[in-house]
Amino acid sequence: MPRFALAAKTPNRFALATLVLLAGASHAQALEGKALFEKLLAQAGPKPVTVTYGSVSESGPASFAAQNVSLKVEGISQPFTIEALTVRGLREKAEGRVSYDAFAISQLAQKTDRGSMAIEGIASSNGDFPVIVLKGSSSAFQPGQAVKFDSFSLSGLSGSNNRNDSTFSLDSIAATKGDIPLVYDYEGKRGLKTDQTLQLESFAMNGIAASGSGSTVTVETVGISSLNVPIVAAGSALAFMTPFSGMFVKSVEVKTNGQTLMTMGDMNVAITNDGGDTYVGKGSFNDVKFEVAGLPERQARETMRRLGYETIEGSMTTTSSYNPKTGVTDLTNTVIDVKDMFAFAMDYKISGYTLEVAQQLQELSFKAEASGSDPTAQFMQMMPLLSQLKVDSMSLSLTDKSLVGKLLDMQAQQMGTSGEQLAAGAPMMLGMGMAGLGMPGLTEMVTSAVGKFLQQKGTLTASVIPANPVSVSDIMMASQTDPKKLPQMMNLQVTAD
Repeated sequence: MPRFALAAKTPNRFALATLVLLAGASHAQALEGKALFEKLLAQAGPKPVTVTYGSVSESGPASFAAQNVSLKVEGISQPFTIEALTVRGLREKAEGRVSYDAFAISQLAQKTDRGSMAIEGIASSNGDFPVIVLKGSSSAFQPGQAVKFDSFSLSGLSGSNNRNDSTFSLDSIAATKGDIPLVYDYEGKRGLKTDQTLQLESFAMNGIAASGSGSTVTVETVGISSLNVPIVAAGSALAFMTPFSGMFVKSVEVKTNGQTLMTMGDMNVAITNDGGDTYVGKGSFNDVKFEVAGLPERQARETMRRLGYETIEGSMTTTSSYNPKTGVTDLTNTVIDVKDMFAFAMDYKISGYTLEVAQQLQELSFKAEASGSDPTAQFMQMMPLLSQLKVDSMSLSLTDKSLVGKLLDMQAQQMGTSGEQLAAGAPMMLGMGMAGLGMPGLTEMVTSAVGKFLQQKGTLTASVIPANPVSVSDIMMASQTDPKKLPQMMNLQVTAD
C-alpha cells in the first residue's frame, strides 16, 4: 500500500500545490477572489512566492481574470508563467476550507537548467479543499482532509529532465466527482484512524509517453470507473477487493534502444454485482506481443531463436466470483494462451473466506508489515484464521501447442539423440528423481502422466478434489509434519489427455 502526501519540496511539487491552492491562510477575516488567491500563494511553499500580472480584472468580489501571470519562488531562478488565468467564486469557508466555482489556466510553463515543464490547459469546477500550510518536508495534513471537485481536466502536459535526458508527455487527463484524501498510509505507520476512501467517478489519461535510459513507453489510454479505495488498513476488506467497477488500458508499446520489446492491444477488467451477494470479476489481456530481438539478454534471444521464435504472442482471460457472506471464492476460465507455444489454465474454489475472515487477515498482514514482526509469529497469529479457509478444489493444466516438441528436439540435439528417445526416457529419469520421496503411488501416477504427455503431447493436468474441503492450516501442518499424507488428503490426481 503506497504512502501519499503532497509536499512543496521541488519546483514541480510547488506547481502542483499552486494549482490546487493548497496553502495556509489566516482566518481573521474571510477573503475572496484575487485577494484570497494572492494570500494562498504567499504561503504555498517553504519559500516566499511573488505573483505579478500583465493585466488583471475583477468581475466581482470572488472572481477575476488575469493575463501573463508570473509566479516567482524565492531561490528558483526562473518563474512559473501562465498566459491566462480565470477564477470564479473563490471563497474561504468555515472549518479552514476554500471553495471555487471554476478555474481555468492556459499555458502554464517553467524552464530551468534542470529541465522544463509545460501544460497547455487546466480546468476544474465546483472544487473544495482544505487550507494547508506546507513547510519543507513536513505537513499539517490530518485524517479527514481531502480535495474535492466535480470535474478536473488537464491537456498538453510535457516535461524534461536534463540530468538523465528523460522526457514525459501526456495529451490529456479527465476526472469527475473526485474526493481525494491528503493522507495515504498504512494504519500504524502514523497511527491513523480513518474510514476515508479515495473516490473518483471516472478517470482517464490519454496519449502517455515517457522516455529515459534508452527506454520508451507509450500508452494510448488508461481509464478507471467508480474508483473507491480505502486509504488505510482499517478500511473495508470488501472495498479493497472491489476497488473499481471497471478499468481499461489501450495500446501499450515498450521500446529499448529503439527496438520494440513489447506491445499490448488492450487490457480490460470489470467487477460487477447484480444486486445480490455475489461479485463477479472478469479480465482480459489481449494481443500481447514480445519481440525476441528486443529481449535484453543475449542468451534468451539465442534460445528463443533456436526454438524457432522471433515473436511471442499471447493473451490472457480470467473470471472470478466472490460471495462475502458465504465466503466462497471461485476462479474459473483463467487461461494464458501463447501462440504456437502452450496454453496454461487454472481454476480453484475456496470456501470460508467470509468478509470477517478477510478483514482480520488484512489487518494482521498490515500490522505485521508495519511492525516488522517475526514471520513465525505472524504465521502463528494467522493460524486460527487459516483454519477457517478451506480448499474445495484446484486444478492446473498445461496444453502443448508445439513448445514441448521443440524443447525436446533442442535438448536432444545437444545430447546427440532424438526428441522421441528423450521423451521415452524421461519417465525413468523422473521416477529416479522422485524415489527419495518414498511415495511410490504418487511417483507412478506422475511418471505415467508425464511420459504420456511428452510422447503424445495434448494436455497435462494436476488437480485436487478432496472428498471434503480441507483447511489451509491442515495443509500447511501436514506439509511440515507428514507430507506423505498430502496426496491422499487432497485426492491429488495427475493425468494426461
